[in-house]
Amino acid sequence: MLRTVWATVDGRRRLYLIDEGCNFVEPVKLYLDHLAALEKSPHTQENYCRHLARYFVFLEREHVDWRSAKPDDTTLKGPNKSDSAKDAQIARYKERVRALEERVQSLQQENELLYGKLTRVN
Repeated sequence: MLRTVWATVDGRRRLYLIDEGCNFVEPVKLYLDHLAALEKSPHTQENYCRHLARYFVFLEREHVDWRSAKPDDTTLKGPNKSDSAKDAQIARYKERVRALEERVQSLQQENELLYGKLTRVN
């Protein structure tokens, strides 16, 4: 299992990604050290670490080695993804859309109650 940890390097706190053996995930560490050498903002470094952590956790969950990952491996559209995973993703998407549609309708009704029905002028 991968996780992020804070470490102090050259007197500055940095976020790193480590594996279950508490070893740095080497490509992430090298990249974060590169960003630090370029004197990128600590917030930028932290954000990159968090995004890379999500990516590496995804690869780990999908049993894809980072050295051989291809663009198709990073989506549920890839050939190795099960239909049930695709169906679950579609169901979550439809649920979010339904919730947004309900919220928009609720806001429209609230707006009509407060301001009356508005007409659009072209």
